[in-house]
Amino acid sequence: MNRKRSGRPRKTNQRIDNKIYAISKAKRQKSASEIRAEINEDLDSPISLTTVKGRFKEKGMIGRVAVIKPLLRP
Repeated sequence: MNRKRSGRPRKTNQRIDNKIYAISKAKRQKSASEIRAEINEDLDSPISLTTVKGRFKEKGMIGRVAVIKPLLRP
């Protein structure tokens, strides 16, 4: 049975969450605030930076910084 749960309802749905994950995987150099700005372009009700960071935390995507590696030379 799907009972109503206590607590504040989520501002994002599964589709928006998946979009956040996809953007972060595709563009690893982007910060959470840049991802938030990109997501908010498509939404009527904007999400906060804390929401984006919370979705990262749920997926275990914490504290990862893309390393800038030197280009290979022939």
